[in-house]
Amino acid sequence: MIEGFFSAAGMLLIMIGILFLCWFCTKKIAGVSTFKGTGGRIRLLDQAALGQDKGVALIQVGDRYWLLGVASENINVLAELDEDALGEPMTPDSPAVPDFKQILTSLKDRKR
Repeated sequence: MIEGFFSAAGMLLIMIGILFLCWFCTKKIAGVSTFKGTGGRIRLLDQAALGQDKGVALIQVGDRYWLLGVASENINVLAELDEDALGEPMTPDSPAVPDFKQILTSLKDRKR
């Protein structure tokens, strides 16, 4: 009976060890491959995903701003922006998409 307990406890310790080793390895791999943007000259200001392995990124290099299209195989410069074109950053209170009623009203007014 006691032998069964030690056998089960040993298997449990081995499983915990394997899980810890997997956790440690994934943390190590993620730390190496993650872009943190902590350099002194280039800053990643914002990014948005548009689909699987596709997105846009806004970066600052010195006093210049670039809008980049990022895909799994390449990166394209979409536009160079000046500081005035950036506008105010969106806050959590501001809606990301305008209200449907506002859109409909603006389209009606445009036709007249």
